[in-house]
Amino acid sequence: MKHEATRESAMSSADDADLSVRVATLQSDVQHIQSDVSDIKIDLRTLSQRTDTGFREMTEKVHAGQTDLAAKINVVQADLSVKINTVQADLSVKINTVQADLSAKINTVQADLSAKINTVQADLSVKINAVQRSLDAAKVWALLLYVAQSGALLYVMARGFKWL
Repeated sequence: MKHEATRESAMSSADDADLSVRVATLQSDVQHIQSDVSDIKIDLRTLSQRTDTGFREMTEKVHAGQTDLAAKINVVQADLSVKINTVQADLSVKINTVQADLSAKINTVQADLSAKINTVQADLSVKINAVQRSLDAAKVWALLLYVAQSGALLYVMARGFKWL
């Protein structure tokens, strides 16, 4: 037993030394980990501050751009409204002028055509009446010719039958 006790005490001392070395190594590793975690925390804080600052700057730029664009859109809208109203007024005047000119020309053409139609109608009436009188005269002449032909035929028949 004594031997065992000496052996245990020898192992204990070797284990204690080995354990001390291990604990010292672990403590050193923990210190490095704590240092790395502290560095990471500092980096995260810095990154968070930069992100917040960048976000604020971007938000301000977006709002400024939005305000600027809204102002430009309002200016363009006002300018286009004025131009559209001007064009509308100009076109209305031109349309009214063209309408008046075309109405005057149409009335002139209508009067000219009515006068020509009346002249042609009167001329045709005169010619139709002349043709009608000529046809009436031709009817009388044809009737007389028919009577003369009938008389000549009766004369030829009377001579053929020796009535005359």
